[in-house]
Amino acid sequence: MPAKPVSFLDLWGTLLLRTARGVEVSPALLTLLTQGVLGRVGILCNLPEGQGVAQVRAALAAAGIAAQVDSRIVIVASALGTPLPDRRAFAAAAAVAEVPLEDRLFLSANQSYVIAALAAGMRGAPVVIAPTPPPAPFPAVSAPGAVLAAGEIDEDRGPTYILQGRILTMRSPGEVIDAGRVVIKEGQIRAVLQPGEPLPEAFAAAPVIDTEGTIYPGLMDLHNHFVYNVLPLWVVPKRYTNRSQWPRHVEYKSSVSMPIKEVLTRSGILAAALLRYVEAKALIGGATTGQGILTSTRAGRKVFYGAMRNVEVTKDDRLPEAGIHVPDLVTAEEQIEAFRNQLQSLTAYFYHLAEGTDNSARQHFLNLRDNQLVAPSLVGIHALGLNPGDLEYLADRGAKIVWSPFSNLLLYGQTLDLRAVKASGVPLSIGCDWSPSGSKNLLQELKVARFENERQGSPLTDFELVAGVTSQPAAALGWDKYLGVIKVRAMADLLVLSGQTGDPLEQLLRATEVNVRLVTVHGIPRYGDLELLTAVPHGPKGQIEEWRMGESRKAFYLYADLSPINAVSFATAVERLQDAMRDLPGTLEQIRQGTLAAVGIEAPEDLVIELDNELDTNDPFFTYDPGPEEAELAAAVQMVDSLVLDEAVVGAGDYEERLEKQPNISAELKRYLQQAY
Repeated sequence: MPAKPVSFLDLWGTLLLRTARGVEVSPALLTLLTQGVLGRVGILCNLPEGQGVAQVRAALAAAGIAAQVDSRIVIVASALGTPLPDRRAFAAAAAVAEVPLEDRLFLSANQSYVIAALAAGMRGAPVVIAPTPPPAPFPAVSAPGAVLAAGEIDEDRGPTYILQGRILTMRSPGEVIDAGRVVIKEGQIRAVLQPGEPLPEAFAAAPVIDTEGTIYPGLMDLHNHFVYNVLPLWVVPKRYTNRSQWPRHVEYKSSVSMPIKEVLTRSGILAAALLRYVEAKALIGGATTGQGILTSTRAGRKVFYGAMRNVEVTKDDRLPEAGIHVPDLVTAEEQIEAFRNQLQSLTAYFYHLAEGTDNSARQHFLNLRDNQLVAPSLVGIHALGLNPGDLEYLADRGAKIVWSPFSNLLLYGQTLDLRAVKASGVPLSIGCDWSPSGSKNLLQELKVARFENERQGSPLTDFELVAGVTSQPAAALGWDKYLGVIKVRAMADLLVLSGQTGDPLEQLLRATEVNVRLVTVHGIPRYGDLELLTAVPHGPKGQIEEWRMGESRKAFYLYADLSPINAVSFATAVERLQDAMRDLPGTLEQIRQGTLAAVGIEAPEDLVIELDNELDTNDPFFTYDPGPEEAELAAAVQMVDSLVLDEAVVGAGDYEERLEKQPNISAELKRYLQQAY
């Protein structure tokens, strides 16, 4: 009996189309699929970096045609290193299908791919696709011919609705719209209306949601090591003078580094739970964008898609992806040139710059200066060890800095000279750093920033502090056309806080997690009060998950097409992490033996989290001499037996006790934070 014919279809732009209604099957192929005239149907396609077969299968399932495609003959040529139109891609497909090249049909809307298929000996045929244009007068803004993967949070699709409330636009100081309305469609802000201003006719039927609150741009965290945010606040043992010192301490190794590196990121099950928890924790604090989440699988690097934006993985031509360099730059010629290439090729390149208070910390800035490595794309994290002249040097060359005041104070007992920062004119953003020696979220970090600003005589205005988590980060990333302010044609990344009276800047600076009414990312409601989250139209794909914060009924909507952790709820992540951290040695043994229970988590076992803060403390450029007492202790470091999962909100659990024990922050700051919560 002759073998059943095999037809390979290109995916995006051929079989699946992106329209204003979402992902749809091409009408030109739907009939052929349902009638079965194509025989066995496989996929042969390219995808963006880091995506593979799992993403294809998820997209087919989302379009409702998974049953019409033989999942055994799905080929992602780009993941194999032979992207279309490489002729080897067609040979690989023939080998997987176990049929000669001449017995296969390849269909694609890309004429160059069809020509390549014919040249390789395969039968090929073009598919004519009439693309559906987006509704006028909002033209497509992606690069011509670009095809985005399904489910990215940066897609221009999503619910249509109107948020009503007081609006702080952050376009300029004092621009506040009382009783305004923000009109949202397909992830974009289509109108920002003053009181009494008529609603555009096209939105007459759109649901109007009275937030009873103040609407802000979504908060942007430009410095965080998110992976570590399951860990509780570390009681720092003493004051340090540069970042090469504290990673050597035995307590840091045993209770921070080892639990993360050796247990909580060693399993795909735990990695999925960890990613879900830390992202949800950021949303609880009002963040819509974060820096510092990278994952990988066997298919490649940078594959994590979730409910909030990731500055290193945007997959959107409008939002350039950033780079990060965490270790101190080694002044070997090849490393200097690699650093220079990154500066030249990226809009934003993050670098831990002069983290510390001594000459050793400042030397890393001098290394950049002396090798002409200060450029507009440089975003210097911390910059604590710089003097006023150094800050002016950065400003003169267009560089930016990110301030993490709580981390600076906890580790080093001091932070930036804000008068010098203000005088230099260097653009300033704010980031949390991480929970072991920093803030839980940006709402807490803003309070530390405000306290320190007032202690130094208030050189920064409240507007400048709020800009540090909204408009300034967007400008540093080159995203300011679309994010960081509330304006027409911007992406609808928004934060709503309860209340509409008083100074809106003061309101944000004093807000705590309970005040967060709604967080949207590209128009999709992700977190907030249950009543508000459910008032916004949702698609049928994901589930709204209720969560209690004391007496408040909050909720998450965390589903994102093609995310590897969609099956993991926030509650499940909490349960899995608590179980794992309760007995770290036991969990490690389960991982080694392959007996770790999933506890309801379905995640790819090859999901790997890339750790960006595990510095090589044996590197010769780490100049710190730990001293006899630490050298003796560090000789045989043993991981702690257990840890408590860090609570998602400030003040819960033993947080105040840990805060009170910190030796490097003042009693005044401790009282300030306790009173704030």
